[in-house]
Amino acid sequence: MKFDIVIIGGGLVGSSLAASLKGSHLTVALIDTSVPTTLPNDASWDNRVYTISPGSADFLRSLGLWQQLDASRVTPVYEMNVFGDDGVAEIDFGAYESGLPELAFVAENRQLQAVLWDALLNNSQNITVYSPAKCAAISWHDSGVSVSLADGRAIQAGLVVAADGVNSWVREQAGITVERHRYEQIGVVANFSAELAHHNIAYQWFRRDGVLWLVRVLI
Repeated sequence: MKFDIVIIGGGLVGSSLAASLKGSHLTVALIDTSVPTTLPNDASWDNRVYTISPGSADFLRSLGLWQQLDASRVTPVYEMNVFGDDGVAEIDFGAYESGLPELAFVAENRQLQAVLWDALLNNSQNITVYSPAKCAAISWHDSGVSVSLADGRAIQAGLVVAADGVNSWVREQAGITVERHRYEQIGVVANFSAELAHHNIAYQWFRRDGVLWLVRVLI
C-alpha cells in the first residue's frame, strides 16, 4: 500500500496528528501495536492523566474532539499554589491574572485516547489504521520510506512520523542517538476522594525529599 504519510505510534501524539489530517487530501497510515482504546463499562478512573494546556484543548476543539469528552471527568484548573520547603516561600497565580478562562485542564488518558480512536475508525476515508500491528523493518530511499509489518504487509510513504514513544523503534532504526540522564526519583500516581472541595486549585509542595503535586482530587 502507498500513502503520503505513515505515522508509527498511536498514542496521543500520533493519533491526534492523524485526526488533524482526517478529511485532507493526504493519504495517511497509522500503525500501533495496541488494540484501539475503548472506554470501560464501569466508572473507574484512569491513573494516567494529562494536564492539557489551553492551546492543546483548542487544537482538539478545532477537530471537534474536545467536545466529545465527558465533561464531568475533565477538571479545569483555575489557580496554582506552589510552596517551598522552608515554610515561607510561596507563589500563587491564577487564570484571571493571566487573562485566561483557565490555566489548564486535567483529563484521563483513556478518555482522550478513546475519543481520538473513535474519530479515526469512523468515516476516515483518507486514514488507514493498522492496529494491532507490529513493524518488522523500515528502510529509507529517494522517494520516501518503506515499512514492513510483522504479518508480511508492506507500506510505502513519502514521509514517516516517529510517534512511538520514549524508546522509539523508528529513532533507533534511523540511527538517531540520544543521551539519557536518570532523575534518581520515582513517582506515585493515585486517585482518591477528599472530604473538602479542591475549588479547581492545583497544589505543589517542593520538599527536600521530593515534590508533592496535587492536580485533581475526586469528590
